[in-house]
Amino acid sequence: QIFSELAGNIAFLTNMLNLSTIGIAGDLAGYQDELTRDLKEAIVQNWSYPEQSSVEITFTPFTEWAVAYGAAALIIEQLFALPKVNENQDQSLPVGIDLFDLIDSLV
Repeated sequence: QIFSELAGNIAFLTNMLNLSTIGIAGDLAGYQDELTRDLKEAIVQNWSYPEQSSVEITFTPFTEWAVAYGAAALIIEQLFALPKVNENQDQSLPVGIDLFDLIDSLV
C-alpha cells in the first residue's frame, strides 16, 4: 500500500512535468522490483498527454549511503572549484566530471 501511494505521487509529478527519467536512491533502492512495477502502472494510468512516452526508472547503487555519496561529491566539487578570475570570464564554470577533466588536462 505504501509503494502504491508513493508511486501515485511520483507519477503525478512525472506526468505534470513530463519527465523522462526517475531516479530512486536510498533505502528504497532495495525494493526495485515492487517499486518499478507500481511506478509503471501509476504512470500509465495517470498519463495526461496525447502520446504515451517511455519513462526510464533508475536506481542508484548507493543504497543507504546515497546521502553520504552526495555530500562527498559536493565537498570535492567545492574543494576543486575554479574561482572567477576576471569580470569578462564566462559565468558557467565546469563542475562534476567536467571539472575533473579540466584539472587533468592542466596537469
